[in-house]
Amino acid sequence: MNSTSFSPLPTFIQKHGSKSKSHRILSLRQNFLAPKFYQCNTSKCKIQPKYSKPLLVAARGGNAAHEEPPSPLQDLVHKFYTYINSKDVRRLEKLFDSACVIEDEAYYQPLEGQKVHKFFEKLTQAMGQNVVFAIDDICEGDESIAVTWHLEWNGEFIPFTKGCSLYTCSEYGGTFRIRRANVFMESPFKPGDLALEMLKIIIALFDRFPKLARSFLRKPATLVFYVVNLYKFIVEPLMRPVIAYYSLMLAYAVKILTTVVTIIYSILKLFF
Repeated sequence: MNSTSFSPLPTFIQKHGSKSKSHRILSLRQNFLAPKFYQCNTSKCKIQPKYSKPLLVAARGGNAAHEEPPSPLQDLVHKFYTYINSKDVRRLEKLFDSACVIEDEAYYQPLEGQKVHKFFEKLTQAMGQNVVFAIDDICEGDESIAVTWHLEWNGEFIPFTKGCSLYTCSEYGGTFRIRRANVFMESPFKPGDLALEMLKIIIALFDRFPKLARSFLRKPATLVFYVVNLYKFIVEPLMRPVIAYYSLMLAYAVKILTTVVTIIYSILKLFF
């Protein structure tokens, strides 16, 4: 990677009474020379940014004397998405704590242990060779860093692929590793006001049946389990004969239609 200077990052105003360090925010949507995507920085391939600077880049302007390098958390994020884009799962896993937990909203249960490895294997395989993550914004705290991103195919934005990831990290001998990741992905379904109406109905049901509501909220996966079993042992056995009957009727209808068309075609051949 070419050596690049980093300008100071704008800071959040500290909360009243808080003694924690100021947060840093890095916006790549402003008029900075920030790339929209990058590929990898391994020895087998070169970084190919869309513009002249690497992905993690601060605001332009300011004195070189006041410039500072990226923080360890920013460097961690840069490596994380670089390794994903280059499909380097082996290096990617070294960025995680051994007890790392990933809470992806696409899954009912958190991913731990070997499931984390399988998740990133499936992710990189699904991305293929032409899809990459592009970072939009970064917000950094003391031991956590939030990233908004989207996917691009050959430099073109892919609709419904915006997302936000929050990484909680731990420091080991001066090196940060990810111990928890919360991933939120844009939904392709846009219910709009319907979502508010559904929320209103659900809250009304919660208020009407508080005991059932508490049971559901404490163990939401249990409801899914019962619904799946209800379908498997009751709905599916009832629907299977109906589906089989209509499938058989459809097959007979296709045969009859094919026979009729064949007869008509044979008759037309005799006269034309």
